[in-house]
Amino acid sequence: MSNLAKGSFEQGFSVIGFNEMHTGSDIITGFASDEDWTADEDGERYVTAPVQIDLTEDERTLKDCEDGEVPDGFLYRGVADGELTAEKILGNYPRDEVKAGDTVDYVRFVSGALLQTSIVDEDNVPDKGDDVYVQGGEYSADDTDATAIGVCVEDDDSGQPEGYVLIKLD
Repeated sequence: MSNLAKGSFEQGFSVIGFNEMHTGSDIITGFASDEDWTADEDGERYVTAPVQIDLTEDERTLKDCEDGEVPDGFLYRGVADGELTAEKILGNYPRDEVKAGDTVDYVRFVSGALLQTSIVDEDNVPDKGDDVYVQGGEYSADDTDATAIGVCVEDDDSGQPEGYVLIKLD
């Protein structure tokens, strides 16, 4: 698992094909990541980060999910600023992170699916039974002018690893 993996797609998502050689039907490809999603600029983005399609750009681009809104999906690969030198030698190979500005896969929002993540608002960590919202690119129990994206069904007191929550999406 990459250092950019902060969660996983637990149940209800089609992310692996029948023979594990093809991607599932819920993985959407062909969208560019933001060039500022680097450690030096706006911060790296992690697997399960909430994203929306940026309709203001001419190209197919993803952006951070706006506060209080429902995401179009969640990053399937992390976005960083590092280059993998082995790729230059070996050619393209599957990996779970891409360079900022490159095309990145995301998993579409699926109602009823379970999303495990540690991208949580440290000041408003969702507890079991709390509605979950997107605030500042994180999952939060803070409902200030927000639309709930789901409910926390497990926290680290009820079966999840330390710092993780399991969200059932609405």
